[in-house]
Amino acid sequence: MLAAAAGLAAGCSSTSTSTTTTSTGTQAIAGTVAGPAAVASQASVPLRLHGLVNTTGSIKLISNSSQKMATITTGQGNLAVSHTAGHTSTRLLSTKTCEFAVGVRATYTVLGDKSTGKFKDAKGSGNVTLLYTATLPKKSDGSCDTSSSARPLPAHARVSFAAHGPLTIKH
Repeated sequence: MLAAAAGLAAGCSSTSTSTTTTSTGTQAIAGTVAGPAAVASQASVPLRLHGLVNTTGSIKLISNSSQKMATITTGQGNLAVSHTAGHTSTRLLSTKTCEFAVGVRATYTVLGDKSTGKFKDAKGSGNVTLLYTATLPKKSDGSCDTSSSARPLPAHARVSFAAHGPLTIKH
């Protein structure tokens, strides 16, 4: 997805009942992985979370998958989300260098009943963006190999993940 969404933490509000206190605010999650790890069939992207829950974690992105659920693993608990397939765009950025990009924009919904730790019973939703960039190999005639069997060159591969949206957590 697009470059990191750092600094998106917003003000929090609190609500209290006789048994439960909740806080609501914006949660931002962003990270990048580069090199051979970015072309793995299961790329593990290190993440920084800012907002109501400030911590680090990771998410496994599975290539060629139609998974509808994902889990962000952190030291403060696991954040489970469902997500839409989203809109995907692919483009060859340079015929000289054979650099290409694939972007995905989607929405997510927090699954509080499947989350743990600080995210247990959380509620929220938001937008997520993935951006994958890499360099394709060249054919013997010097043109870019854009065939479905072309394997991106690991040295220049990069996956960026960014998500943000309102989150309500219980204390």
